[in-house]
Amino acid sequence: MAGVAKVYKAKEIITNNIVRATDETGAEVLLIGKGIGYNRHKNDLISEKAAHNIFALKDEQEQTLYKELIRTTSLSLIELVNNVIDFIQDNVNEPINEHIHIALTDHISHMVRRCKMGVPLSNPFELEIENLYPKEYEIAKDVVETLTKELAIPIPKGEISFITLHIVSACSSESLAEVSRHTHLILKLVEIIEDNLMCKLDRKSLNYVRLVTHIRFAIERVERNEKLDAPEEFACILKDRYKELYALAYKLVKIMQTELKKEVMPAEIVYLTIHLYQFAEKL
Repeated sequence: MAGVAKVYKAKEIITNNIVRATDETGAEVLLIGKGIGYNRHKNDLISEKAAHNIFALKDEQEQTLYKELIRTTSLSLIELVNNVIDFIQDNVNEPINEHIHIALTDHISHMVRRCKMGVPLSNPFELEIENLYPKEYEIAKDVVETLTKELAIPIPKGEISFITLHIVSACSSESLAEVSRHTHLILKLVEIIEDNLMCKLDRKSLNYVRLVTHIRFAIERVERNEKLDAPEEFACILKDRYKELYALAYKLVKIMQTELKKEVMPAEIVYLTIHLYQFAEKL
């Protein structure tokens, strides 16, 4: 026997497809579904079956932020961003964090304002972000194409990487600030590698993509407190034959440890040394 459908009380009809409501405990949610707000009024009861998506606004700060966005953002843009978020959800493998409704709406609202004023926001780390998050970058590219078409304004290519970070954050337990912090850490480590090897790494090379991808997952392993092993004799061989590269890898691991404020497994030195060797042998 199927359970009884949950019922929500409408607090505000935002658009025909978005309703701000409360559940039986008084907690605020966003009900999203085609036509869910049509001909509805405040205090109307709405079954959860009418909603395609239900997002809880868990704390007062989020509620305040979204109310302010509704007040200062055109309803047509809110509707468009909601469609974009549906597209993102359809193209990722896991449920996305509901905070994207606030973060992405706010970002796109400011983006539209900047574009209309002719003040584009460039992203110097665009290529790195594309390499680090290829799947999310492709989704973001489609999002920018849609926004360009629907808004009929030129949107700079750099916006793809900014929207990529929003998607990455929404697909993980990390906040946008944490995703940005980790991305900047990766770029800091790359700069140190270039300084020590006295070369400029080719951002489009397969070895570079492998390097930044490895560092990205190394950071994720550290954050999740995952163990990583490497044969001890292998570490001894690398340390003996490639002293400078091993020392550089050790330095990178220590920086990661300081920045993340967590222990980094010694095995990471081994695998980083191997990646560094791919560049060093071509110098």
